[in-house]
Amino acid sequence: MQRIRVFRSSPGDVADERAVALEVLDRLAYEPALRGRVAIEVVAWDEPGAGAPVLATATPQASIAVGLPRPRDCDVVVVVFWARMGTPLPPPEYSRPDGSPTPPARSGSSRAVSAAAARCCCTGARPRC
Repeated sequence: MQRIRVFRSSPGDVADERAVALEVLDRLAYEPALRGRVAIEVVAWDEPGAGAPVLATATPQASIAVGLPRPRDCDVVVVVFWARMGTPLPPPEYSRPDGSPTPPARSGSSRAVSAAAARCCCTGARPRC
């Protein structure tokens, strides 16, 4: 059975859409063409029972970075946006030496997009829509 890791990310203003994405990903394993052939593992900070523990001594983004596989280590990256890019990442660990935010990592969700795009550039893999 082939395992497919799907990294799911989104800011807080798309809770309903995030739930729909999770529902679709959960149902994929039961599609006739995939049943018994594919195991789908959803990687997400808010995945019930599988999310990253948010440590009191670290920022939420730092806890996620330590507690979950990275987007570049997943087979598929699904990111949902609407009106927000997400919570700004705190300086100094996500800043340039001059103090400005390190683009394009202005939020955890935008960081996931950047990491997935970088993987495509480095490996020659083509993004799939």
